[in-house]
Amino acid sequence: NYYFAIVAIDDGGNRSGLSNVATGRTALRLGYTLVSVPRILAVGSDTADVVFGDDVGVPPYVYHWNPSGPLSTDGCYEGPVSTPSFPTCGGLGPIQFGSAYYLRSAGTQAVLDAPGTAVSSLTVSVLLELGFNMIGNPYEQDILLSQVQIRRGAGAPVSYQSAVTNGWVA
Repeated sequence: NYYFAIVAIDDGGNRSGLSNVATGRTALRLGYTLVSVPRILAVGSDTADVVFGDDVGVPPYVYHWNPSGPLSTDGCYEGPVSTPSFPTCGGLGPIQFGSAYYLRSAGTQAVLDAPGTAVSSLTVSVLLELGFNMIGNPYEQDILLSQVQIRRGAGAPVSYQSAVTNGWVA
């Protein structure tokens, strides 16, 4: 969702008050879009069909990368069917907040809405596997990368920039 309000200033410098707030949503692009679901989904409501099917059709073409090593080619996509772009290695499990997915839209009018409750915890841990990981924002508002902390093993958390400097993430 996007929220809009307007303050107008005329040539004389007179300033209006804040307008009513309007909301809007953006539609998915045609083709594949990287998405995440910032909702805690109930068991049974966490399947790809329930989360994405009403938005892009059933079965939804949704894929999640499953890393198996340090190289970008080490791993495979979990998803419903294999396509030339996405050779799969198994079915897609429950949709998880904190994860990211490639979702295919056949049109430009699909808008995602997922059943569930907003994540209210101040901290969310996302386990990273060796190699390339697809992670998503678990919250309904933006998070700056400078606000993200990385913890390696049982060590103390460090800033994202420190984790990059240390060679933990790239």
